[in-house]
Amino acid sequence: MISVLIIFTIVQASTIKITPPTGTPVATFYSLSEIYNFITANTAATVGSPALDWSASLEDTGRTLTEIYSALASLIVADKVFTGTTYLGTTGTLTLACATSTFDGTANKIADAYDGSGNGANRWCMATSTNSASASDIVRYKSAWVNGAEVNGSFASTTETATTTGVTFSPPAGSWFSSITVAITNLIAGVIKSGETAGGVAGSLLPSGGTATAANVATGITFFGASQTNWTLQTGTFDPWTPQRLQTKDDWVNSGGTSGEYILEEATWSAVSGSPFSGYDSINYVDTWGTLDLYSGAVKQDTRTGLWWSDVIAVNGGGTASSTDNQFTLSADGSRPTGGNAIGFCAALNSYNSGAGFGGHNDWYLPTQKQSMQAYIDGSANNLPNPDYFFWSSSELSWDPTDAWFVTLNCGYTGYSTKTTKYYVRCVRP
Repeated sequence: MISVLIIFTIVQASTIKITPPTGTPVATFYSLSEIYNFITANTAATVGSPALDWSASLEDTGRTLTEIYSALASLIVADKVFTGTTYLGTTGTLTLACATSTFDGTANKIADAYDGSGNGANRWCMATSTNSASASDIVRYKSAWVNGAEVNGSFASTTETATTTGVTFSPPAGSWFSSITVAITNLIAGVIKSGETAGGVAGSLLPSGGTATAANVATGITFFGASQTNWTLQTGTFDPWTPQRLQTKDDWVNSGGTSGEYILEEATWSAVSGSPFSGYDSINYVDTWGTLDLYSGAVKQDTRTGLWWSDVIAVNGGGTASSTDNQFTLSADGSRPTGGNAIGFCAALNSYNSGAGFGGHNDWYLPTQKQSMQAYIDGSANNLPNPDYFFWSSSELSWDPTDAWFVTLNCGYTGYSTKTTKYYVRCVRP
């Protein structure tokens, strides 16, 4: 009763005229069933305006809003919703944050669903605030994202050519050496070992210049020999000791030469180039016997020791082998003795021919006892002219300095006598 009175009062206060619509209604609505089918099965829906039919049964033949809500909620999955966001009841797990502490190909890979190829193989995330790479750190013609910006690399290769020795190269900033060419023009083949190459120059240096051959070097000792064509070590074959044990006779058989004598233990002796020298000219050395020279100008060399041996002294160029005493004294420092007729004659050889020296050399001296004994071992009896005499040496007797040693070059006998004794003299040079 009260409601009716209120409505009546309002109507009385202001009369409102409602005009019903005319014409055919426009189709502007989807039915709930069509919406549900579109959501769940992607079927096409037709906009319509179903007529209200109050005489139809109220039995439910369509879809409710609850069903439509549930259908929408089923389309939402957690990995497509950002972490911390809930949509239609689903809480998201999707994160696009980078694992900036490492870059191991797993932690930094963007989810497959967000990769252009759909397999996560082509897209990666990188830190945008901690990387410090610059263009000079990235290889030229390559690019990288640094701090959210694409950086094109400028780090490039470079080359260098060395033209002098002792040069040190350092690659310029922002580059590396891809090659270094050695083109040193002052390299000489003659100072580079044969078989080796330095700076493009093939070496030609060989171990030449010496005079030794295998026969000059003791057996079993290795060396680089004369005129060698490679750097292979040669082995010496020199062995004078083994043949010496086979000798059964002395080197002087009735003054008849080498008949029936074993001589394989001897050295090779050769005439010195230019021999015989002018031996009959005065040596300008005078003792009590008169002016002395050499019996002949013949000089022979013992190739084992290298010593040159002169012939014996002759008197006044008369052709008779002479002798002279060996008076001499040792110097205070123990060097080669000076003084005495034998030593003086050898010294005179050095001033021969206006100082040019006999045979063109001025280093002649009186041999020592051991040098004379070695000459006999090497075959002086069969090789030197006039070997059958006692020859003075420059060696004093150790317990009596008034005596000196002599050696016979035809049989190797050695003894000593007072220095005033007259024995024969022949001189040597190295």
